[in-house]
Amino acid sequence: MGEVGALGAEMIMDRRKVIFITDMRPGGNPAHPDGVRFRYFFWDAWYKKLIDRNNLARNASLAETQNLRRGDVTFADLRAGARLDSRFYFNDLWNSLAYHHGGTIWNRIHCSKSFTPLKLLPDNEPQPPPPDVRHASPDYLATIDPCVKRLDPSGLEKEADGQWTVPPAMVQQIQKKLEVSLPKDELRRRTIVIETTYEPFVMARMPPDQHQKLAVLSSCTEKEIQAAGMRCLNTFGKFTDEDFADHVHFTGAGGAKLAADLAPLVRALAADLGYTKQQQQPSEGQKK
Repeated sequence: MGEVGALGAEMIMDRRKVIFITDMRPGGNPAHPDGVRFRYFFWDAWYKKLIDRNNLARNASLAETQNLRRGDVTFADLRAGARLDSRFYFNDLWNSLAYHHGGTIWNRIHCSKSFTPLKLLPDNEPQPPPPDVRHASPDYLATIDPCVKRLDPSGLEKEADGQWTVPPAMVQQIQKKLEVSLPKDELRRRTIVIETTYEPFVMARMPPDQHQKLAVLSSCTEKEIQAAGMRCLNTFGKFTDEDFADHVHFTGAGGAKLAADLAPLVRALAADLGYTKQQQQPSEGQKK
C-alpha cells in the first residue's frame, strides 16, 4: 500500500487536486516508512526534499527502522547513493541515456536487447488464457496451492460459538501499518483504498475456516481504513473468475468493472474536497 504512489501524491498534493487511489489486502501489507521493494524511491524523494521531513509519525517510524537496519551495508549504500544523487542528479543522466541511446549493463530480462534504447522496446503484455484453460494447467495449480497456504491469516481467535474474531493486538498492527504507509493526515483525507480480493477459484480451494477468517479480517481492515480518515472500496468476494488474469490481478474487463465501482467514490470525494462545482439550486424566481 502506498509504497511509490503515496510519495508521488504527497509531492504534488499542495499544487494539484489530488485523489490518491491505492490498494490493501485484508490485514494490511507489510509496512516500512521507506517501503519494502522500492526503497530508492523514498530516499530519492527524502534527500531531494520532495516530501515532508518534519512529520512526527514518519520520523518516529524511520528512527525505529534505522535501528533495526544498523550494520546493513546495502541500506547504507542506498542512502549514500540517494544523498549524492540529490546533489549531482546522475540517475537522471543514466536514465536518459538508457532510454534514448541504450543501456550499459546486460540483464536477464532483455538479454540480447539489454543495450537497445528502452524507447524501442515494446511493452510485453500477453493476454491471459481464459479461466477454464488456466485452471486446468498443472503449472497454474502448482502455483496456486502454495499461495492458498500463504493467504491463510494467522493471529485470529476462534470463539466458543465457532466464529473467528480479530484480537485487539492484531487490530493495533493494522492501525500501525496504515500510519506507517500514510503518515500525513492531509493525504489520508484525499485517499481511497481498494481492499483487494482473490480469484474465486482460489477462494474455493480454501478450507471453510480460512475463508471465514479472511472475510472477518477483510471487514475489520475496512473499518480501520475508514477510522484512519480514508474511504474504502471493499472488493472481497465481489468478482468472478473471468475478471482475473491470475489469482489476484485483474484482466482488462475486471479492471473496467472495478473502475465502475470506484467512480461514485471518486465523485463523492472530489465534491467533498471542493474539487468539483456543486450544481446550484434554482431560486424561486428562476423556477417561475
